[in-house]
Amino acid sequence: TKDSPQYITEKKLFPIGSTQKMLTGMLVLRAVKAHKLSFNTKLSKYYPQVPNSKQITVRQLLTHTSGLADKTRFADQPLPNQEAQLNFSVSHLSSSGGHGWIYASVNYALLAGILSKVYHESYATMVKDYYLQPNHLHQAKFYYQVKKPATVLGTGMLAGNQQSHWHHIQRQLSTYLGAGDMLISPADYW
Repeated sequence: TKDSPQYITEKKLFPIGSTQKMLTGMLVLRAVKAHKLSFNTKLSKYYPQVPNSKQITVRQLLTHTSGLADKTRFADQPLPNQEAQLNFSVSHLSSSGGHGWIYASVNYALLAGILSKVYHESYATMVKDYYLQPNHLHQAKFYYQVKKPATVLGTGMLAGNQQSHWHHIQRQLSTYLGAGDMLISPADYW
């Protein structure tokens, strides 16, 4: 029914998940083409506090071959901004010390942080300026921009409590900077 939390409309928002990594990758490519960054740039240039950062390159972050892993799936509370997201990612990572393939969101959080340092603006501003506005995607939002949880697909399905479910979604999305902290409507997605 139309009143159901899982009822899909062209404007109902849903998390885009790892599809967002494509946007982050395109922003990295933009920085490489502008000679502001190289695929061989070492993570230590921007995040020396990360274990083995002298051996980790931008290319390895992009391809999940940095040896870094997420220690935790999501935060206890929604993270309020990019700085908190980056602090969470850096303080909740582990390193294998090698360069094996590990599918981990921390790679893209670090890429978003590097891009912010390179361009001196937030990751969200770059996404908005280079992808959302030029493509007229007005219904794409970052988790912290959602003012009405009822606009999110499926809120209220968990124990019938919309606010509780939205809080849970925010906790998870807020840990995925550059890797899945956005929502989009079907109309904008297609």
